Amino acid sequence: MSVNSDVREQISIPESGKFVEITGDSRFPAISVQRTYPNNSVETAEFSKYAVLTYDINSPSANTNGTPFGDNAALDAFGKLRVTQPKTLFDAKQLTDKLPYVFDEIISGVGADSVWQKGDSMTKMTTSNSGEYVIRQTSMHMNYQPGKSMLGYFTGVFTPQINVTKRIGMFQGLSSAPYTPTDGIFIESTDGPSGYVAFKVLKTAGTTYSLSAAQPEWNLDRLDGTGPSRLSINLNYAQLLVIDYEWLSVGRIRCGFNINGKTIYAHEFTHPNGLSAPYMTSGNQPVRYEIRQTGVGSGFLNHICSSVMSEGGEAYIGTSLTAELTGTAGVDLITASYRPLLAVRLNPNSHDLAVVLKGIHVLNTGNSTAIFKVIMNPTVTGGSLNFVNLASNNNVQCAQGSSSLGLSGGYELSSAYAFKGNSANSSGAGSDDLLGELAVLGTRINGTPDVFVIAAKGVEGATAGVFACVDMILRG
Repeated sequence: MSVNSDVREQISIPESGKFVEITGDSRFPAISVQRTYPNNSVETAEFSKYAVLTYDINSPSANTNGTPFGDNAALDAFGKLRVTQPKTLFDAKQLTDKLPYVFDEIISGVGADSVWQKGDSMTKMTTSNSGEYVIRQTSMHMNYQPGKSMLGYFTGVFTPQINVTKRIGMFQGLSSAPYTPTDGIFIESTDGPSGYVAFKVLKTAGTTYSLSAAQPEWNLDRLDGTGPSRLSINLNYAQLLVIDYEWLSVGRIRCGFNINGKTIYAHEFTHPNGLSAPYMTSGNQPVRYEIRQTGVGSGFLNHICSSVMSEGGEAYIGTSLTAELTGTAGVDLITASYRPLLAVRLNPNSHDLAVVLKGIHVLNTGNSTAIFKVIMNPTVTGGSLNFVNLASNNNVQCAQGSSSLGLSGGYELSSAYAFKGNSANSSGAGSDDLLGELAVLGTRINGTPDVFVIAAKGVEGATAGVFACVDMILRG
């Protein structure tokens, strides 16, 4: 069989993914059609067969290593066929506010701001002086499972502006000002009218690594009207960014956009025989939007919506852990306010790990029914919580509650009653439905871990001797 690859454009070598004409093959004969004119003359028209090559026909291993679907958006980062069964790890749509319990935020500078836009379901991040910046980042670091493609969608307006740098993607930075990016994958726009936009991979710890591909260097489709899609991207308007990656520390990364409901990959980073260490320190990355001003002028970045999925589902595999309120007396409760029974958090040095709360259990040995709640990041009054490493695993820390401490604020995740007991019968209460986006221990931009507190108060009067424990899965 031979092919004519000079069909859509000049292609000197037939390669995978190209539209070609099949010639000289009896299995795919051309179609002949005859037309007879009124003067009885006969004209014969011949129509050749065409195909899209799904593997390199010049490669001796093509049939073994090729795929009938080609290497395109129908496959995930590992080359597996997408069958619309991803597991959503995270999503964020700003319908009623800018999701303060999902996105941590740092605003630096008197002219910088971050304002939720009612009716537009987005947050407008702005700067107006050199050195100012706004960062919005999830506390949750999305748990990457080896062998499963990680897929992220991000919408926003990141128009290139003079003296302004904008970044969107899955990445993190230093835990102190100016919180410079250190690890992850993102798109970056800068340089104003020149329209500079680039996909970047960054790693500053260990064996440092940095890759950057500006739009003229995109190797799959430059999206300037000259690529295979014939589409152009206008960065003055909102775009739907797509990033997927196989980590396993050394896999490939694809970046592109979803246009008219179709994913168009613009560039891929591959590392065949080119790495001696991982290209990122961690496959577990947060979602992050940031804008930084580097000179005179002003800038904006519209943060709209985002979603991260594990393609092929997610298994809750990890190390099972438990923490409990120790001692014999428990915590004495009053009816006026909640008292902390037990608190848990990640070790500040273990921010790339994930801890999922599985179940909360409370035992009430007092003579009055109590109500308990799981509260995220409350303010502790009357003193402070003293966190220590778990004896079984120093990546997680816990703090014992006290009758002398109070709580205010925070985000309430779960609640239940712990009924009163007596000398013959003490009562417990459990909750096993905490699995969810906000039940994952995370770390904020400045390195401060999220804290989950099990708290309780009496509902029929004071009650004594209330205990708590929590079951968790540590994933990394």
